[in-house]
Amino acid sequence: MRKRIFAAVLAAVVLLSVAATPVAAAELSIDEVSLPSSVTQGDEFDLEVGISGSDVENVEATLSLPDGLSCTPTGTQDVTLTNGDGTATFSCTADAPGEYDSDISVTVTADRTSDGQTLDDQTQSGIDVLSPASLTLSTSVDQNSVEEDSSSGLTVVVHNTGDVSADYDVSVSPGGGLSVDTSSASGSVDGGSIDSTEYTLTGENSDGDQTVDITVTGDNGQTLNESETIEVTSDGGGGGSGSGSGSSGDDVSTTMPTSDRLLPADAIRNQETRDLVDADPDRAGVQVQFEEGSVRELSFANDDVAGTGSVEVQEADTVPTDVNPPNGRVRTTVEITVPEDLRDEPATIRVSVDADEIETSPEQVVIERYDAGADTWTELETTPVETGGDVVELEAETPGFSLFAVTEADDETTATQTAAETTMTDTATSEDDTAATADSGQTSASTTETGTPGFGLGVAIVAVLGAALVAVRRK
Repeated sequence: MRKRIFAAVLAAVVLLSVAATPVAAAELSIDEVSLPSSVTQGDEFDLEVGISGSDVENVEATLSLPDGLSCTPTGTQDVTLTNGDGTATFSCTADAPGEYDSDISVTVTADRTSDGQTLDDQTQSGIDVLSPASLTLSTSVDQNSVEEDSSSGLTVVVHNTGDVSADYDVSVSPGGGLSVDTSSASGSVDGGSIDSTEYTLTGENSDGDQTVDITVTGDNGQTLNESETIEVTSDGGGGGSGSGSGSSGDDVSTTMPTSDRLLPADAIRNQETRDLVDADPDRAGVQVQFEEGSVRELSFANDDVAGTGSVEVQEADTVPTDVNPPNGRVRTTVEITVPEDLRDEPATIRVSVDADEIETSPEQVVIERYDAGADTWTELETTPVETGGDVVELEAETPGFSLFAVTEADDETTATQTAAETTMTDTATSEDDTAATADSGQTSASTTETGTPGFGLGVAIVAVLGAALVAVRRK
């Protein structure tokens, strides 16, 4: 009997010991997400997810990607854990430029081995996709006609509208009647920047019009071509300055429609090109937004504008010397170039001006549009939309695109206009008072003339005759 009791107690102790022994808890976590901090549009890269876990099975990793990135395998990827660790590798492509900060969502799931309960972990990651270098070329000459042994400057401007920097080579080939101080040069231009190079062309012999060919070859695969024509004369007759059209392209040259541009290449301090793509789909129409310079946005009411090409904004500190000055003091000059079909397309322009540059008030700052045919400026109806900070933002409706100037009215002009308006108001008031007094006098005279109703000249004569008749009868 005692043996049975002892055996039962011993079995109970063993069972209690087993029950009291802790069971390792199931775990699942994302240790790290590895990918480059930035890539260029079109580049391929690997995204690796480091995973650890214990007492789990059926481990899976899933990516949620923004538009502009694509990865394979798509959907869910099975992950094998070895000694509690595993890696999920996705092969990805940067399809569109953008800042995808925290836009990549990584999720891992697994089943707990002991009871099948689902465990999961999640984290966010991101990457910057840079637009590749994209070069445009524009040129200008100081004089389009030179004498023998005299010179003209040649300016070559390379603009990189992409995010990635690019190296380039320039070659200048003058005609037989010209020579150039340097026939080739090299340069580098950062993303969103402009680089310019000056050359000197000298007339060698009077051989008429000479064509100067300029070629820019970028390390991004682009080859850009431009040309200038200079007349070489024997006895003078020099002409004015000229400017060549810009060009952009890949393996072949593509000429941009810049023959009507007014800003000389060497005066441009900022240049930005944007595709005609709606940057704010929540608003009506098409909004093209800019990141640099004074122009912040162009807003088109016509939805058909989208996808028709690109818009280029060039800025300078002053208007060209061969253009009549605008009405106010120039704060900045902007030339907006759009496809030919959109030159007369109405739009709303939004520009920003540093608040410390305004000497009067934001209400005195306007946008003026230049009419090249009439050589005149027209003030657009301009409204301040943001004031009180470091910058003032203004909006104006324009009937089309050309050269624009942001100007500010002079204090003296404003004071003179105010004084003139006050004088006109006082004069008008004085004239109104005089007229009122005159009217009052006329009314008084009229009342005096008709103060005795029916008493006219005939009645007075009858009264006199009646009085005389009474006097005769008394006698």
